Amino acid sequence: MVVFEKEFYLTEEEQKLKKFFGISMKPMINSYEGELLIEVFPIKHDKVNELYIYYQNIDEVNKKIYKDILTGLYNRNFYEEKISKIYNNLENISIILLDIDNFKSLNDTNGHIVGDEILKTLSKIIKERICSENYAIRMGGDEFLILIKKGKEEALDFAKIILSDFKKFGKSVSIGIAEKKIGLKTINELYKKADMALYTAKKKWEGNNSYK
Repeated sequence: MVVFEKEFYLTEEEQKLKKFFGISMKPMINSYEGELLIEVFPIKHDKVNELYIYYQNIDEVNKKIYKDILTGLYNRNFYEEKISKIYNNLENISIILLDIDNFKSLNDTNGHIVGDEILKTLSKIIKERICSENYAIRMGGDEFLILIKKGKEEALDFAKIILSDFKKFGKSVSIGIAEKKIGLKTINELYKKADMALYTAKKKWEGNNSYK
């Protein structure tokens, strides 16, 4: 809903009167053309601030629904409810999956506070590097998903930057990347491709570090 102010001039009384109006827009039922039902209605002056606070609170609630509290990145709710629409509307998309190497052992050995700091460190690096048109999501645990509106090569370049930055803190991540192609009709199909690549990378890391 949008609230706006309109001035009316009462010529007979030579005074100016201010009125507030609200505009609400709703999709019409059984519409195949995307028509909207637009309603304009007056609002009492003392209700304007009350409505502003109400919708401001709704906006804050929506942000919390889709944000991960620990890292400040988007959460799995955002992936499940929003990313599919983005995926369907764009052709050039790649997914990067990141999984922190040896995280469970680090968490179990050093405690959850240290584990949380590691998660926040990686999240901070991602937030500093990612541009506004792309999306970073904490899928759960130590798995992160980055959706990039670019091809696989650009996604790989970006993943290398994240890996390099994270290594400065003495930590590493395994990475899986997949690019949208004909035949991958849903975001979950693309996710599975990236997850397979991540699994291969994780097994390779474990093989190289099994005796360390």
